[in-house]
Amino acid sequence: MSIFDILSAKDAGSLTATQDEAHRAKYQHFRALLNHNHDALLPMAEMEELYFSGRIFNMGTVIRKYAQLFDHVLNLATELNELSAGRKSIQEITVLISPQATFTEQKKL
Repeated sequence: MSIFDILSAKDAGSLTATQDEAHRAKYQHFRALLNHNHDALLPMAEMEELYFSGRIFNMGTVIRKYAQLFDHVLNLATELNELSAGRKSIQEITVLISPQATFTEQKKL
C-alpha cells in the first residue's frame, strides 16, 4: 500500500474503521481490567476484616477467600496482558502470582 492509497479518500474510511476497532478492543480490555480490580478488592477486604475482627475463623474460609482473590487477580493480569499486546503467556502469569511459586521461578520470568 502506497502513501497515496493511505491518504486517498476511498481508503480513509477503512483505516478509520480499523483504528476504531482497535481502540474499541483496548477500551473493552481496560474496562474488564477495572472490573476485575474492583472484584479483587472485596475478598481482600473480607480477609482483612477477618484478621482484624478478633473473631475466630477457620482455614477453610481463608482458602475460599484466597481462591476468589487468585481468580480475580489472574483475570486482572490476563486483561493487562491483552492491553500490553501479549508480552507474557497465561502460564507465565500464573507462575508469577501463584502461592507455590518460588522467588527463583519468578525471577526467571
